[in-house]
Amino acid sequence: MKLLLLLLICQVLGATPRFLQPPASDSRWHLPGDSLDYLQLALNGNWSWHDPADGSSGSCTVPSCFPEPTEELVFSRDFILPDPGANRESSLWFGAMNHTCRVFLNGEFLGSHANGSTSFELPIPESLLKPLDSNRLEIQVERGLSSKISLPLKVQSWDPYNYGGIYREVVLLQRPRVRIEDLNWNLVSGNRPGLELNALLRSLELVKIGQDSLAGPLPLELQARLLDQDGTEMGRVTVQTRLNRQENRAVPLSLGAAGIENWSPESPRLYTLEVSLFQGTELLHRVRRTTGFRELQVQGSRLLLNGADLEVRGIRYLSQHPVSGSAMSVRQYSQDMETIKNLGANLVLLAAGAGHPGLIELCNRIGLLVIEELPACQVPPPLLAQDGFLPLARSYLQEIILRDRNQPCLLAVSLGSGLDLGDSRGLDFVTGLQDLRALDHSLLFTGSVLGLEGAQASGLDLLLVEDREPELPADPGLPMILAGIGLPVEPENQEGYANPWSSLRQARHIQQRLLELRERSDIDGALIDSYADWRGGRPLLWVPPGSDAYNCPRGIVTADRVTRAAFNEVRSLFGNGTGTTLTRGEFQPDRPLEYPMAGFLLLILLLVGLKQNKVFAQNLKRSFVHSHGFFSDVQDNRVYQLGQSFFIGLLICGASGVLFSSLLYDMRKSLLVDHLLGQILVFNELKEWVSALAWQPVVSMLTLAAVTLALGLAATVGLRILGLLFNARFSFGQALTFMAFACAPLLFCIVLGSLLFRLLQIPSLLLPTLITALLLPTWSILRLVKSLRIAFGSSFLWAALLIAVVLSVLLALVFAYYENSHSLLEYWNYYSRAYRGGV
Repeated sequence: MKLLLLLLICQVLGATPRFLQPPASDSRWHLPGDSLDYLQLALNGNWSWHDPADGSSGSCTVPSCFPEPTEELVFSRDFILPDPGANRESSLWFGAMNHTCRVFLNGEFLGSHANGSTSFELPIPESLLKPLDSNRLEIQVERGLSSKISLPLKVQSWDPYNYGGIYREVVLLQRPRVRIEDLNWNLVSGNRPGLELNALLRSLELVKIGQDSLAGPLPLELQARLLDQDGTEMGRVTVQTRLNRQENRAVPLSLGAAGIENWSPESPRLYTLEVSLFQGTELLHRVRRTTGFRELQVQGSRLLLNGADLEVRGIRYLSQHPVSGSAMSVRQYSQDMETIKNLGANLVLLAAGAGHPGLIELCNRIGLLVIEELPACQVPPPLLAQDGFLPLARSYLQEIILRDRNQPCLLAVSLGSGLDLGDSRGLDFVTGLQDLRALDHSLLFTGSVLGLEGAQASGLDLLLVEDREPELPADPGLPMILAGIGLPVEPENQEGYANPWSSLRQARHIQQRLLELRERSDIDGALIDSYADWRGGRPLLWVPPGSDAYNCPRGIVTADRVTRAAFNEVRSLFGNGTGTTLTRGEFQPDRPLEYPMAGFLLLILLLVGLKQNKVFAQNLKRSFVHSHGFFSDVQDNRVYQLGQSFFIGLLICGASGVLFSSLLYDMRKSLLVDHLLGQILVFNELKEWVSALAWQPVVSMLTLAAVTLALGLAATVGLRILGLLFNARFSFGQALTFMAFACAPLLFCIVLGSLLFRLLQIPSLLLPTLITALLLPTWSILRLVKSLRIAFGSSFLWAALLIAVVLSVLLALVFAYYENSHSLLEYWNYYSRAYRGGV
């Protein structure tokens, strides 16, 4: 409701969307590209925007991002293009835009892109540019996601927030038309150490190169040098080649270089690879790449880096900050990575998408291994098998690999999180991506999996096994990292670790898991989930009132980077310590008195009603013992009393309110219930309201009782209308009596609801309690059918058929909506398997 009110105010007052961006004092990343003679024009800074939905407009800073309720914005800015001179090609480089975008230059369509975290480049036809004059760049950005075919899919509970906008840099590039288009290399060891390079040369339509005619192939010289950090030349190679106009040609080079030191997290040794393209004595193009060299090997269940066993000490990291959203600055990234490095970590998993190119270079410099992850987060296998999903994933993965291959810090790419390899469709998805490893043979493929079933057949080099079972997983015969180590916490809960939702409990869990892993030589390390709390896209049932319902409190630091107790545990244990001494404290399970008190009050009202009104007591007894005779008397208007019907109906509504409220209160900390409820309550405002109710017993009992009353009255009105259609002889009051007394078994919910919270905490009573809770409404429905047979007489079968048809149509429409718009059945099946252990 608050969000709807805010949207209404924005519409009325013409308020602008709130853009999130780093502080103005923070520096931005360096411009993309590593050529020495690129002409680069940064297009960051002030842009105009307008909202096609409501016509509002304004200005903003790029990079930045926008939250809901805005779904689409059109950004524009003017720039003056410097004179590129002859034989140069212009293009636009985009760091990232979320989620889909369409780019226009001077009113003409230039291109589109749909991968929300990868960089991309669009060449500009020469006819579209106006050198030394004003050019207009316009970009349409939509942040909407699909529940069927998009990557990522529509946001679910605990998924990161889907920020929209141009949240990374925009740069105009002008490069030579004869140039080094791409470089790829591998380290060669042995008797003749060095590099095997592959340079892709490209020639476009030329004006003229030096004094040479353009009629034949162009003679070129390609030179490669490897330089140490102090500029000392480690090796050099020169080759001659020829290149036709409008030709791409791959040129291999072997560069001998003795004395190369391997890159590792402990010693992040970097070098500069310089490749130059000459035509005679004229330098056409020169590219410099900062790189390092490491050797990754998989031997059975061992993971080797530079020939030694690699013990992974990793942390899951989401590129998000409360100040800047997804548009993080150099300072924000640097502070986080330095903190993670100082914890003793040697790896970060960049969750839910590709990292910023500058972040990858930062990890190269400080010595942090990186796993980049496809944003296929907890996708049910049937959706992985949807037509079009695999091509989306292939495109996304290809862009990640081609951009970041040859980065020494890049250990692996993860094909998704929560992959269900036990389902053939999940297995087919993973195997359908395997051929892309040909883009970089030194890179490992990994994935976060629910269990070990199907792992051997998946083709994955490294398993990230989700920590969701009490016991550590068995040895799968592959390198394995225990991932997802951590627990969600109540943000303000500072009690001892005996409290299952305190920050000390989170610290204790991490401490125990890391100590257990030291005893398992077949597990190659740990991955903590996660570094910082993040903003989710759906409100959480987990979070108590007064806290931010969208904050996902699972980090070892808060979203504002305030440390929790688990931070010190990770630092101690990653540093080969034994952890700190944690306070156990005392914990008493929450047993709210409101439910037994409400049940006692309803029971007193029922007993008083039975004692004060003998007729009511007799009618209630007859409705159970001689139900046919009782409902016949109601039909004949012999025992019909409207007051009794209202009284018993109100008691039933109260009992239902107590039962459902108690159940909701008990389940409020269940991740499974949170996810399943999110599939039904598809509007954030509705789920936020229900989540707040779950923590307030009195309010939720009254609210749910009122909802039950409204549904009961609606059913009674529908029954009366049906009676008019079939000329049945009963009034609205009689219809109410049929409904109320038929549902009299629900009065037992007074006792069940008042004790439910305690009953569910006793394992031996859980199944009998649930069976009883199901039997009571079933009994009531059977009694209602009996009463309707009497009420409708000979028309009962037709009335029952009509009721069945109407209910079937309504249920089919509701199911079709949920299935088509939210993939309800697929997610319910998936979550039931993924979270069968609850929290």
